[in-house]
Amino acid sequence: MSLAPARLVEPLKVQLNRCHTFIARALPTHLTAGRQISMAINCFHKNPELQRCDLLSICACVIQAAELGLELAGPLGEAFLVPRRGECTLQVGYRGFYRLAFNSGRVLAFPQRTVAERDEFRVCYGSAQRLEHVPAAGDRGPAVGYYAVCTLRDGGHDFEYMTRHDAEQHRQRYAAWKSEKGPWWTHFDAMAMKSCVRALAKRLPLSPQLAAAAGVDECHEAGQGRTVWPELPPGVTATSGVEALLAGPEAPPDDPAEAAERAAIQGDS
Repeated sequence: MSLAPARLVEPLKVQLNRCHTFIARALPTHLTAGRQISMAINCFHKNPELQRCDLLSICACVIQAAELGLELAGPLGEAFLVPRRGECTLQVGYRGFYRLAFNSGRVLAFPQRTVAERDEFRVCYGSAQRLEHVPAAGDRGPAVGYYAVCTLRDGGHDFEYMTRHDAEQHRQRYAAWKSEKGPWWTHFDAMAMKSCVRALAKRLPLSPQLAAAAGVDECHEAGQGRTVWPELPPGVTATSGVEALLAGPEAPPDDPAEAAERAAIQGDS
């Protein structure tokens, strides 16, 4: 795959370097602003549709991912930059939800499963809700349901179950995928399981970052942009959110390591 021409990449580098301090301050210790920015530039190189997006909307998504503590793209697939009608949006991968859940220190296990037609399966709700699943041997048949279970270290647990019909109805509610393209059409089972994971992430009080990631991903799926900075007024767009950050009080000078990292990013071809 050919790389984007320098005339397209250089303006993005400039804007991301302007946001460097905000990105660096938001990231957890296991990530660096330089790596996050490099990953964003790599995504930009590889995606012609992303190259047509507003640059500040890309910066907004990079900052969002930093505040959530998620690595963009890469082998872990924690979060992704997704173009949408000339704006960049942030999509949280199921591995991103897992990282945030386990980072809370309260989660012991968080499996997700597909229920097939020939499996033994029973789900009961109420005061003593439970889920029983015995996969069939051999050919299990087509998928008929999906679920995720979160077991907490204190002994508590919760689960979310969705039938295939529920998942198909969920897909049809979101205009973003009605054009028959995108992950809901190419990776239906994976998206259905991620929907179960996200529903649990919204419901379980594990961490603010996990709840915010669920909200960001839900807005992405609905075709809406969203900023995650609580100090900004309601209704602000991703682009104006970055503009507000950059127009605010000037940040203290970078430390030598940050300054060197900025120079290296700007100097990369």
